Amino acid sequence: LIELRNCSKSSPIPSLMSVKCSYAASAGQLSAWYGSSRTEMEWDDNQEPTAADHGDVLYDIGKSSTIGRYMVARRDIKPDEVVFTDQPAVIGPDNNAVPMCLVCWRKLSGSYKCRLCGWPLCGDVCRDTKAHTKECVLYQERESKIEVTSFGKPNRIYDAILPLRVLLLKLTNKKVYRLVCLLMDHKENQSPAQQRRQSQIA
Repeated sequence: LIELRNCSKSSPIPSLMSVKCSYAASAGQLSAWYGSSRTEMEWDDNQEPTAADHGDVLYDIGKSSTIGRYMVARRDIKPDEVVFTDQPAVIGPDNNAVPMCLVCWRKLSGSYKCRLCGWPLCGDVCRDTKAHTKECVLYQERESKIEVTSFGKPNRIYDAILPLRVLLLKLTNKKVYRLVCLLMDHKENQSPAQQRRQSQIA
């Protein structure tokens, strides 16, 4: 299910509705959006992203001071049409996670650790992936191995993984990093406890 602000052209921002819609960009469009080396995007006069950079899609991107960014359908959308497909910028453990493999996300007993950086993993297969190898180099540069000694209960060290992977996008995928930076934080709607929590993670 995806949440749309509009499934027809007739009204600009009707009430929220959950709709199973679908329209997808072609494989070539998705490749251009996520896989190419092109880092420039189409912007409007207010330096806001536009749908022009997403390929031949069925929506326009708007922005409201009340609700933030939203999508407006360019035409009536039929049931079961794909509106868009997407993939995560990064993947990582949730806050307050128990120790897990940072490649395949299995829970761990601590029986295997990367000998170079010290992170607990499932075994050689996960250790030798490109995903771990890139981060392993970064951890080695700390000149201090990661030490996770307690398993089966939450460990705060895992809270740092997702923010770290977002920051690494600045080096590895500048286009996606710029898109992440466009996300609205809605801090005005957060409780003081939520804001303190985010400050601790940062």
